[in-house]
Amino acid sequence: PFPASGRLAFLTSAHGKGNLGGWPVAAGATGLAAGDAICRNLATAAGIRQPGSFTAWLSAAGTNAIDRFDHEGPWMRLDGIEVAASLQDLTDDALASPINLTETGTYLNNWAVWTGTLGAGWEGPSHCASWIEDSAASLGEYGFANSADQTWTFGGEAGCNFEWGYLYCLQNLPLLFFDGFESAGTHAWSGAVP
Repeated sequence: PFPASGRLAFLTSAHGKGNLGGWPVAAGATGLAAGDAICRNLATAAGIRQPGSFTAWLSAAGTNAIDRFDHEGPWMRLDGIEVAASLQDLTDDALASPINLTETGTYLNNWAVWTGTLGAGWEGPSHCASWIEDSAASLGEYGFANSADQTWTFGGEAGCNFEWGYLYCLQNLPLLFFDGFESAGTHAWSGAVP
């Protein structure tokens, strides 16, 4: 893989059961909102710019993960390595690189990542009752953090009481270049319009 520029993507350092509202870092949010809160709170704690722009790669009843994103790619890991050039590239069964780097800079390997999402970015058959269940009787789809084929998002299912599910967090914001740079490098991003 080659260094890239664009929106950021990371794997959460936090993990937990399928009831995302039960994760301490969810700060009281539930369901899909808990997933987004987890991403944003971890990005804030890590000092990543624009932490409020992160959205969890999750599907729920009647909601496809791909439809939760308003902007095209590209996305890159925090180490500058490209993940996907566009939403289509994100869902064509082949990432440029796996999303296995956490917001703290740690690489994780073959860990399960809650997604509830098929390879095409659509709602899968199981999502811990829209991420509010944590019983063994309820199931959730997961992907593999070290995978770059469709199993990055759709690798299997586990009981929602499984405590080692992580999340993928992707920035969902327009790319603005306030200072004249055209490389899209995040070092050029600014929080204020000149």
